[in-house]
Amino acid sequence: MKNLFVTATERDVGKTAFTVGLLSLLREELGDVGYMKPIGQRYVVQDGMKVDEDVAVINSIFSYPDALEDMSPIVVDRDFTRKYLDLTGTDDLIERVMRGYHHISDRHGPVVMEGAGKCSVGECFGLSNMQAAKMTDSPVVLLAEGGIGSTVDACLLQMAYMKQYGVDVRGVIINKVYREKYDEIVEVTARGLERRGVPVLGVVPYEPVLSYPTLQIIMDELEVRRLTLKDQPDVDKNIGRIVVGAMKPHHALNYIRQGELLITGGDRGDILISVLCRSAMSLHDDTGFAVVGILVTGGMEPHQSILDVAERLGILVLATDQDTYNTVARIKGMRVKLRKGDDEKVEALVPLIREHIDLDRILG
Repeated sequence: MKNLFVTATERDVGKTAFTVGLLSLLREELGDVGYMKPIGQRYVVQDGMKVDEDVAVINSIFSYPDALEDMSPIVVDRDFTRKYLDLTGTDDLIERVMRGYHHISDRHGPVVMEGAGKCSVGECFGLSNMQAAKMTDSPVVLLAEGGIGSTVDACLLQMAYMKQYGVDVRGVIINKVYREKYDEIVEVTARGLERRGVPVLGVVPYEPVLSYPTLQIIMDELEVRRLTLKDQPDVDKNIGRIVVGAMKPHHALNYIRQGELLITGGDRGDILISVLCRSAMSLHDDTGFAVVGILVTGGMEPHQSILDVAERLGILVLATDQDTYNTVARIKGMRVKLRKGDDEKVEALVPLIREHIDLDRILG
């Protein structure tokens, strides 16, 4: 294997998570394998520079020694596209990508490159994902979300676009397929693509844990205050389910099973006391019936004695001034991506990818 470029039919099909799993397998198989994302969109600031958020996450997992400006040479911020639409050349962009690529390739040998969104991202300013793949002589793997007609249509559209650049497309990975639909997707979608000359290199099932938000995401995305565990920096846990406490306490307890975030009004002491009692018994007996956190809404804070109990149980309590409906709506609309510290998700990725892709065909 020389290089590999991972792109997708659209955003949010699990490309970064797939790339983490693929990198893990390739490092087991081949030893040292580099990584870069030539074009980035959403970014974080590290060491005073803008770095694509996926690069930051992958770098935190694999601890690459490479310079951030090589791993993330182009970041499309708010004014980037407008600036380059007014220019006639993109030589400096090409130079940045190729400089980063050569630095990483010289250090590691083969390089896995992750595209931004779908194949054509960057076309508007003259340097698309596929141009980057072509320049670096990288075979391409296309990731598509599990479906039937829409998935076939999206794959064939992107294949037609990639054809004009003459890149070596190894095939398609169908990702995030619900297990109850898995056999149907293999039978209909995968075979349908194969009949149209599109190799299918794997069908990866949907793994719920990869889509779980975490307490840290809630704290980052919402305007919340920490009412407990203020001195504990590491309180991040996966949220398996959201439970809205808008019913009588004995009904609410029927929904507390394991890993829930309870959202309720700050004045609902009856529900809070009931859930904390249930959680205390569960933690004592190790039965699993405990919430991972509580988010109280409406700008009202529970009585201090309730917070004291939550503190002793190690349960994070957050507060927001927003009402319950809008709080839940915002959480449901969140984009859940891999983040630094998502160890449970990373551990789930490697066996999932290993079992459901044809690595030999990907490597060519």
